[in-house]
Amino acid sequence: MAKNKRENVDSSTSDVENKKIKVEDENISMEDQLKNTVIPWWKSSYEEQLKLKQSSMFSSLLEIRKKVSAVDNLDNEVFVWLMQQKKESGAFCPMDDILPSPCVGGYRNKCGFTVGKNSEDQAMVGFRLGRYRDQVCNVENPSCLIHVPDVMKQIVECFTQYVQRSKLSVYNTHTHEGFWKQITVRTTLENSSMVIITMCKQNLTDEKIQTELQSVIDHFETSNVKVDTMLYEGVPTHRCNSKEISIKTLTGDGVIYEKLFDLKFRISPDAFFQCNTKAAEVLYKCIGDLVKQAIDETPDSKETALLDVCCGTGTIGLTLSSCVNRLVGVDICEQAIIDAVKNATLNNITNAEFYVGKAEDVLPKAIESLSGINSMNLVAVVDPPRCGLHAKVIKVIRQCPAIQYLIYVSCSVDQAKTNFVDLCRPQSKRLNGPPFKPMLAQPVDLFPHTKHCEVVLLFKRILPVL
Repeated sequence: MAKNKRENVDSSTSDVENKKIKVEDENISMEDQLKNTVIPWWKSSYEEQLKLKQSSMFSSLLEIRKKVSAVDNLDNEVFVWLMQQKKESGAFCPMDDILPSPCVGGYRNKCGFTVGKNSEDQAMVGFRLGRYRDQVCNVENPSCLIHVPDVMKQIVECFTQYVQRSKLSVYNTHTHEGFWKQITVRTTLENSSMVIITMCKQNLTDEKIQTELQSVIDHFETSNVKVDTMLYEGVPTHRCNSKEISIKTLTGDGVIYEKLFDLKFRISPDAFFQCNTKAAEVLYKCIGDLVKQAIDETPDSKETALLDVCCGTGTIGLTLSSCVNRLVGVDICEQAIIDAVKNATLNNITNAEFYVGKAEDVLPKAIESLSGINSMNLVAVVDPPRCGLHAKVIKVIRQCPAIQYLIYVSCSVDQAKTNFVDLCRPQSKRLNGPPFKPMLAQPVDLFPHTKHCEVVLLFKRILPVL
């Protein structure tokens, strides 16, 4: 019985490995299949894409307005405002026309490329033709993808050539055998580049790994493909935690630099940086305009402080630091805060301070650091992950009366809708402090040829009735 069971396991594994890609139309070329998976809106004109995103964002804001309106005992000002919005447009708040990306081709400054096998069973570096959960594991070259810059395509092609001749096999996601897993490529507008090679170490000795990595370095040098810094990420096995994964700098400084407006930013391997640099400038200008609007509407304040929650490497706060007296940034990632401090120094910004930790834990301390907070105009900017802010962070924001304006940057309003509802809920034991009301929504497109879109929402605190 044991033998038969083992034979069944081997048979099923073989079936999965040899499984052909499911396609609705066998006449679709591999290139078009890849485009349909990675940039599914590639057939539509950019003008049509913007119309679709505008419509989709409006639908999301309409649903959020319905959810907030259904909350019991809403503050009267919030309720009247929402009824006015229902009458005028139906959405959560007024929504401006979407701001387009300045560039629609070659805009990605970071991509993670899978190392696997293509439809002809050759080692390949690129993107999967479908979703892994659908057992579509074939990988194809990204040369046909309009959003990937040429410098990335050259690096991918160079590494593909190396992997195809390497004695080490590509990593198999089903059997967990093999070595080459992924390369992550980061580039800048001035064509600086960072390459992070991810390898499953298996039973390789450190000496063998070092020899192999030196061969990769030599291959790039002889191929005349410029890489400013190359790093190695070693994964012990397929079942390991993040603490077991090490990153080692092979060439260069382990960082690259990018410009946003007139500022220079240090980008380390794990640092979050918006994937579309030129569109990020559009996004940050929009945020800056709203910050200035908030400042102008509270002229009696002696000083203004900007609270940058989920600040990452400090890009939003530092680009706005000249507009405020104080900047305080908070992020859970220690390396991001290290980068933020270095970015402030790099740009001679002296009115910024940063705190590392969970926002719900360090926000009270960060707010306390602002002396004279009760007489200070405190504007908060939050740019959380796709899922939104933790409920405890919303609680801290609600109970800080100095925060009169909140600018919420969301890359998924549908996933963050609970945050929006809680910001508008009436005051309670759980949510102590006057609620906010939504004043404006500004969509910004950072992801041409996909359905994704950012939105900036401006919230204003309801003043307590005296």
